[in-house]
Amino acid sequence: MKLPTTLLSLLMLLSTPMILAQPAIRIELGDFRFHPDEIRVPPGVPIALELVNTDTITPHDFILEAPEAAINLRVDVPPGKTVKATFTSPSTPGIYPFYCSKRFLFFKSHRARGMEGRLIVQPRSEQLRQ
Repeated sequence: MKLPTTLLSLLMLLSTPMILAQPAIRIELGDFRFHPDEIRVPPGVPIALELVNTDTITPHDFILEAPEAAINLRVDVPPGKTVKATFTSPSTPGIYPFYCSKRFLFFKSHRARGMEGRLIVQPRSEQLRQ
């Protein structure tokens, strides 16, 4: 029996695994804080960030360093601008800090003033319970 081309195409489409694009995680940087300051993600997946500097004068950056997970993300976010960044979440569940390293001469760094956050990589079983 010969299947019509349209039906064959539909069967091939349905049997192909589909990858759904996840929306970018929006993080606002301003007033020496991140909002949100905690991000929960599953292990080993692509992560897209939309970093929005809500300050009109103060530059910020987003630093996520996890050498054990081969992550060294450093993104400058100029005042009033939005910058996009992508990385793959660590394959090992855990808590990975991110922070702003900027500082003004003679003042504490933004991180020392509390501009820190946490990337929480949860085991897949915990993702299902939420």
